[in-house]
Amino acid sequence: MIGAPLFLYGTLLDPVVLERMAGQPGLARRLRPAALPGWERAALRGTPYPTLRRAAGALTPGALLRAGPAALARLAAYEGAAYRLVPVRAATAHGPVRARAWVAPRWRAGQPGDSAAAGSCSGPGPARRIPARPEETAMPRTVYDDPDFFAAYAQLRRSVEGLDGAPEWPRLRALLPPLAGRAVLDLGCGYGWFARWARGAGAAGVLGLDLSAAMLDRARRMTEDPGIAFRQDDLETAALPESAFDLAWSALALHYVADLEGLLARVRAALRPGGRLVVSMEHPVYTAPAHPGWARDARGQRIWPLEGYAREGERRVRWLGAEVVKRHRRLATILAALRGAGLVLDHLEEFAPDAAQLAAEPALEPELDRPMFLLLAAHRPDDAGGAFP
Repeated sequence: MIGAPLFLYGTLLDPVVLERMAGQPGLARRLRPAALPGWERAALRGTPYPTLRRAAGALTPGALLRAGPAALARLAAYEGAAYRLVPVRAATAHGPVRARAWVAPRWRAGQPGDSAAAGSCSGPGPARRIPARPEETAMPRTVYDDPDFFAAYAQLRRSVEGLDGAPEWPRLRALLPPLAGRAVLDLGCGYGWFARWARGAGAAGVLGLDLSAAMLDRARRMTEDPGIAFRQDDLETAALPESAFDLAWSALALHYVADLEGLLARVRAALRPGGRLVVSMEHPVYTAPAHPGWARDARGQRIWPLEGYAREGERRVRWLGAEVVKRHRRLATILAALRGAGLVLDHLEEFAPDAAQLAAEPALEPELDRPMFLLLAAHRPDDAGGAFP
């Protein structure tokens, strides 16, 4: 079976049509993964299936079909399956278009000869690949793709040491459910540190999304695991398969998202009943000031000037030598967004180092005077209102 959409250069073939096509002799040869010359396009336009004829009309010389003969043949075994349709963005030579992607209720492991995108994140077997949609030709710009900024970011402790270089990691790890056999979504995956850790903890598969091409390039070069897929996507609009994941994880990414409510609603739909969301983000006390930084009061004591807390919206701040755009929200607004998305809050923590961390890293002492990170855990309720352990 196919675990990812089939695109004809950005045009989707309807799964019902593909099921019918699977039993036709010679079809697999016409739809092999290869460039389609003009005579093949003409043959496709002559098909009795309207969806395929429309798809053929979008083809140009050299267009690629991302599917293998074995995948098409196995579609016959899934007649009547409850395919779900979700919106995705695709691209043609004529610019961005809208298409539809289909995902089976449970992704199955791909077989030799399938598209490289075919795969699974559930069911028995060894490491399974997660479907990764072809990357977009036009993505919003991100400061993380600026070479100078990325070079500076690469020097940060958490960039060098990964999860162990993040002081909040032990608290976040305590919020995670058992991951053995689970499907994981990593929102803002960066270098892929958490994706690799999750696989080491037994996760069946991980799909990591990030807007930054530089981040994804680094993640792919650091990762040799077919059970992890990295995909360039904008969290503002990313299409997520429904009821596909047991855990959604996001580390220090949501304070960049303008439409937090929309993203959380899509995450809720992407979680299976009982599935959990674990998040770290910059604390509203940290994001509120237009010019964040420590100051001294009249007595010479260190203070964190808090201004504009109730003025929610965009903040443009200098960080690592560049202007970085973030979104400030009050704590109440963040919690309301979770509730509005249909998620149930399980844990809220304003990170502060404990005595052991302070003894090991005295430089963390200023974090006792203002919280920098907000840690959250929530779940999608099942019919009984519970979450998986």
